Parts: sequence; C-alpha cells; structure tokens
Amino acid sequence: MTTSHSEFINIMLESSNTKRDLIELLWILIQKNKEVMSLTHIPVYLAAYNATLSEADQFILFILQYYESNNINIYKYQPYVWGNMATTYYSVKGEIHLSLWRQPSIMQVLNLFEEDIVNNTIKEYPVDRDLKDNELYRANNVYDPAFYLPLLYFLLSENNVVSCYKVAQSGALALTFAACSSKHSNVRMIAYTIIARYYTHLEASSSKTRLLWMRLIDALRYGIISQQSELNNIRINCLVSTFLAKTSLITTQPLHPLYSVLQIFLVAKSALDINTIPELLQLLHSSDVEHKIHRCWILENIRDSMKSEAELDIAFKCVLFKMLFDFYISSLSDSNTKKLILEIIDVTLKIRKASILFIERYGIFPWLLEVSRNLHKRETKHFELIVKMMDKLLNTILNMKGEIAHYKLMLLNIVLCLKSYLVTDIRIGIFISYINILQKLLLSRHMKIIVTKEYILEIVEFSKKILDNIEECDDMLRFGCEYVTKIDCSKDDDEVQIAKNSLRTLVWTWCAHEIN
Repeated sequence: MTTSHSEFINIMLESSNTKRDLIELLWILIQKNKEVMSLTHIPVYLAAYNATLSEADQFILFILQYYESNNINIYKYQPYVWGNMATTYYSVKGEIHLSLWRQPSIMQVLNLFEEDIVNNTIKEYPVDRDLKDNELYRANNVYDPAFYLPLLYFLLSENNVVSCYKVAQSGALALTFAACSSKHSNVRMIAYTIIARYYTHLEASSSKTRLLWMRLIDALRYGIISQQSELNNIRINCLVSTFLAKTSLITTQPLHPLYSVLQIFLVAKSALDINTIPELLQLLHSSDVEHKIHRCWILENIRDSMKSEAELDIAFKCVLFKMLFDFYISSLSDSNTKKLILEIIDVTLKIRKASILFIERYGIFPWLLEVSRNLHKRETKHFELIVKMMDKLLNTILNMKGEIAHYKLMLLNIVLCLKSYLVTDIRIGIFISYINILQKLLLSRHMKIIVTKEYILEIVEFSKKILDNIEECDDMLRFGCEYVTKIDCSKDDDEVQIAKNSLRTLVWTWCAHEIN
C-alpha cells in the first residue's frame, strides 16, 4: 500500500523530512514482514540514495543490506549507481527493468563522487563507522564508507578495465586513504585491499603519472612494513591518512602550488613514517615563494586530523603545540595563519586529555590572554574561536579535582579582556556562549569582586544594540533582584530569546551576590 501510493516515487526522489520518515517506515515494515521485499524495489532505493551519512541514506543502506542478508540477489544491479543517474538508468519513473546494454560503466560510477562531499569526507571522516551497524550513526554530509568501500572493492576487481587517473581524480583513492584511519579493523582491511588492487591496475597501466601514485602507495606500504606488526592491527592515524588523501588529489593537478613540493617528497621518501606528521617542518617553515600556501595547507591538514588521543600523542611527540603557540605571536604569522592555529587548538580541546595538558603544562590561559589583547576589531572569526575555546576549557576546569580558583581567575581575565571586542554583527550563538561563560564564573562569589557594576552595565548597554528590549535587566541593576526568580534558559527555541534569558540570568547571578 505504501509503495503503490501515487506520491511514493516523488517523495522518495526528493530531500525532505517526509522522505526520511517514509524510508524509516519501510525499514520497519520490511523487518516485520519479509514477504513485502521485492527485487523491483531496488532501483527506487538506489535512485533515492545519495551514499551519504544522512539518516535517510542510512535507512536505505539498512534496507539494501537486509535484502542481501535474506538472499535476494541485488548483485545484478552492480556496479551500483545512485541519485539522479540511478533514476535514469533504472527508469524509476517509468517501467522498472535493467538491460545489459544499459549497465553503467566504471567511469560513470566514479563521476558520481562530488568534489565538495569528497573534501568534506576527508575532513570529517567517520572513524567510528563500521561496515555494518544496527543503529543510526550521527548524521553528516559525508560519504558513507559502509557503502563506498565495498563499491570500490568491486570496481577495482582484476577483470575490470579501470582508468587509474579517474580513480585518483574523482576522489575515490582519497576516500580509501581516509578509511585507513578507521577504528574498525574490517574497514581498514578492505581499504588496504582496495589500495592493493589499485596498485595492480597501476602496474598494468600506461599512464604517464602512474609512477607518482605507485610511489605514494609504496611509501605507505613500506611505512606499514616498518612497524613489524600484523596488518589488521595497524591503524594509520588521521594525521597521515588525511595527508595521503589530500596528496592523492593534488597528484592529479600539475598546476597546484603544492604539486612539485609533494612530488619531491614522494620521490625522496622510500618509506613513510606513520608515527609523525608528514612534512610538518618543511611546509610550516617553507622558504618557497608560495610559502603561505604551503603553511596553510599543512595547518589545514592538522586541523582536519585531530580526532582522537592517537593523533594528540603524535602531535605532542612532534612538539606541535609549542611551535604553534610560538608561531602565533611571531611577526611571520598573518591573520589567516593565526585563524588556522586557533582552529587547531579549538578542535584539539574536544579531546579531554588535551584540555587538561594545555591547562596544567602548556600555560594556555596566559597565552590566550596575550592573544586576546592583540586582537583586531575586524578579526571576528578569531574572537569566535577564542570564545569556543574558553567554553571547552571552562567545562574541563569545572570537572577537575583539586584547587581550580586560580584557573577560573585567569579565564575571567580573558573574558573581561574580550569585552572590548564585542561588535554589533556578532553571531547570537557566540554572544550566548560569552554570556554563559561569564555567568558560570560569577557563580563563585569571590569573582564578583572583580566584575564591577560598570562592567555589567556595559554588557547590558551593548546587548540593547542586538537584542532590543531588555528592560528587566535594567530594573534588576537599579532595584536589585530580591523578588526576581531565576528562569531556565533552555526552554526557548528562538536564539534571540535564549540570549535575553542568558543575559537576564547573568545579571540575576551578579545581583544575587549583592543581596548576600
């Protein structure tokens, strides 16, 4: 009844919440009654599929894997195509059938990988994603390794004729390198197998650039061999896998500023050290005419790679953060470099171990205070990153054991310093974070001595420019808050109202100390 509805095909081919709910319903019905499964439904699912980790796509993959596990032969549709191309090839809006002469080529399948999503997948590769999961993975606009890895494994079979250049240029090779950092051994093993199959095709290829890709794979292979461990136990950390993935994309672009640099790297390195950050010093301190591009590229790689304690340990081993802290305040550091360094620190602070070490051993609070004092009004992104970092650091402090008052005091100094950089075009979400950080710090009564009434008044006056009517805050500052009740800031969906409630809570907290 569901699949025979007049709007079924139209809903399946659109992008909406209705589509997601419909596919979830189909998934539930199929599990309840296997008799409703039909091979003719496969083209519809493939046409509705986009190979990403969106919830709708994950439910479709659940269904396809369920068909496969129940001995329904879906292999006749290989090589799988998806999205609009599947609509065309499988005649989803007409008679559903498949003819051999209409079977898509490998080149057409590789063309389906979109550059933006490939780059986003490299940047945010889901290291916790397994080939088969029974529960939804967190939704994200990245390609799903549970789908694209088996697909590439099939495409690179020895009996297929493959364009080696197209595999690299489409991003398929880059996606495979990214999968080498997975925390699941079965995902890594299929990625290694795909790379081995690609190497076999390279050996038989007449492409002029094949030697460059072979050197790239050889460097990884000999680096793995040097570990003297079982292959299924070796996980390539994200710092290396991201470097390899982005390098494989650059090898198809001879005019790229980093092409010659990375080419020299591949020729010079017989084995890649997989326990370090590749080319860190060479690119960070490059003397090339394009040194800024080289520096930004390696910093972007590091930013996109900091995902777990494994990467953190390697970063500490390379003395990365000491170099970044020092480089930030040097005259060689331009605004874009500073922003990238702040982004690296911000993403690293998501790892609790990093937060504690930064606080206790790296003196991050004095460093942040110096950074805050030297901000420029136009550097709004820098301001936002500092606020995000303070929020993470405060959460770490509040969960630490022992004496933390001095840490709170240092953090409060940074908050007070940043007040002069508040601008009217600040994002409301960042302003809410700034207010909440100050409010949490004021819960400690001894902090109230530092935060004067003049400071609170300045915050309120600034808030009027972006939040309009906040008379209740003015009234509390004039008449006190003895008869004012505290409210829950999280009940509203409107950002502006949440900001007003956060400001009201801040003023209430400050005034409450006046009463006591």
